[in-house]
Amino acid sequence: MRGTPRGGSMFLHMLASGIGFIIALAFFTALVIIVVRLLKGWRPRRGFSGHGWSPRAAEAPSAPPVEDPTDSAVRILSERLANGDIDVEDYYARRTALKGPDPHRADPQRPEPGVDI
Repeated sequence: MRGTPRGGSMFLHMLASGIGFIIALAFFTALVIIVVRLLKGWRPRRGFSGHGWSPRAAEAPSAPPVEDPTDSAVRILSERLANGDIDVEDYYARRTALKGPDPHRADPQRPEPGVDI
């Protein structure tokens, strides 16, 4: 019984060799891909939470929001009001000129709902 396997054992030997070759090929292919990506500066995403990928955490960082140029003017106007340089009516008139009417402040010309004049 020594020598080359014959019959059914020859088939099993060829099948095991083929499966082993495919596994080895997949392993070395993955290894080459990982090495190439690491050499190019690839880093794993930080979105992995342990339960799957989190789409929010995996997003690329966005550019900083563009500041509205009138925000700095309103900030200075608020500081002047806090310092007492201008009164409240002057503040709201200037703020309305910069940003439009304040939705949280009732319009002084329009009567409140339910109030008779």
